[in-house]
Amino acid sequence: MLKAIINRLKKKEFRDAFVRSHLTQGLAYQIRDLRIQRGWTQKELAEKLGLKGQSAVARIEDPSYGKLSIATLIKLSSVFDVALSVRFQSYGKFLMEREDLSPAALSAESFESEMPKIIDSMDRITRYSNTVITSNFKDTYPTAINFPSQTANYKKMLNNIRTGEHV
Repeated sequence: MLKAIINRLKKKEFRDAFVRSHLTQGLAYQIRDLRIQRGWTQKELAEKLGLKGQSAVARIEDPSYGKLSIATLIKLSSVFDVALSVRFQSYGKFLMEREDLSPAALSAESFESEMPKIIDSMDRITRYSNTVITSNFKDTYPTAINFPSQTANYKKMLNNIRTGEHV
């Protein structure tokens, strides 16, 4: 299947249509999935977005609509409390990212839900770097421990996140 798509990508018209189709359909499906994951109706999402009615969300979730603005995507990102990434990329990266369109791949946890996992992960990285990396290089570079480390910067950042302070 991928080989057939790659052959068709040789034509500029197909490439343009392929990207447009994947973006409009992929975003529509992801918006719907994020709304459902949060247990919201279309009407509730419309209210959170400040839209007049459920029909506006139905249009946003329609895979054939394709007229979402960056401003609307930013609003959706805020309402879902997730990051938004819009960037130009090579076709190879585009194809690889679109290989898995399962609900799990389209899922995006909110900041509040994900932050404890990020902090835990950073804590594990910090513990690892403090034990393994430091012990491995301590004898080779004994003066290195006198310099501020990236680990110290992470610790400060994590402490600021925990206490609600902003750097």
